[in-house]
Amino acid sequence: MPTVECRQLTKVYGSGDTAVHALRGVDLTVEAGELLMLVGPSGCGKTTLISVIASILDGTSGECRVLGQDVLTMPAGDKPKFRLQHLGFCFQSFNLNPCLSAAENVAVPLLIAGWKYARALARSRELLAQVGISEKADVLPDQLSGGQQQRVAIARAFAQEPDLIVCDEPTSALDSVTGEKVMQLVREMTHRTQRSVIVVTHDARIFKFADRIVAMEDGRIVPPKEEVAGGFDRLPPAYVETTDGRGQA
Repeated sequence: MPTVECRQLTKVYGSGDTAVHALRGVDLTVEAGELLMLVGPSGCGKTTLISVIASILDGTSGECRVLGQDVLTMPAGDKPKFRLQHLGFCFQSFNLNPCLSAAENVAVPLLIAGWKYARALARSRELLAQVGISEKADVLPDQLSGGQQQRVAIARAFAQEPDLIVCDEPTSALDSVTGEKVMQLVREMTHRTQRSVIVVTHDARIFKFADRIVAMEDGRIVPPKEEVAGGFDRLPPAYVETTDGRGQA
């Protein structure tokens, strides 16, 4: 069973003459163990799409099945528990609590899920070791570099061993070297744990880490739908806003 199946998914904000059609019949499948990158110009619907998939926003029509459950028809009261049990999030701005250590930040979703503090902290230290910053476990976020903060955010996203991890512009605040290291780490953890990861990005430097790249434009998946794989070298230049010298924007 695919992790994500969207069929003719739409999202409309407002109504009448002022209605904004953010998603216009999106068909998308994400397989288990796949790192999929979602690309396209600003305002094309990428963030709206992952927000509906993550059950943060309600879709308007169509289907959006995550682990076999249609999140469009899921009762609102069931969605927080569903997200806690099955989804991990990694944000552009890291979203770390400045008053908590790195290990405590990673432990937050575990504590919310009911883990005992000692067990959650032990698990978070294991994860920080996996992302290569075990020595920073007791350090506050403002004492970490941007790359280190993003590694903490990645560890937190994988803490509950979720089936699906959603990353929104995870490298936009990082330099090229750090961004590549972070994406290499995400790719390794994705394949090792057979989790599915969706990465929204404008960063052409990291396209090579994708198993598959899907382009959006004006609320739709654009051709060749779901056929671009293997990174930037096979992605038509018109689909991206930036370039790293291997193609034209």
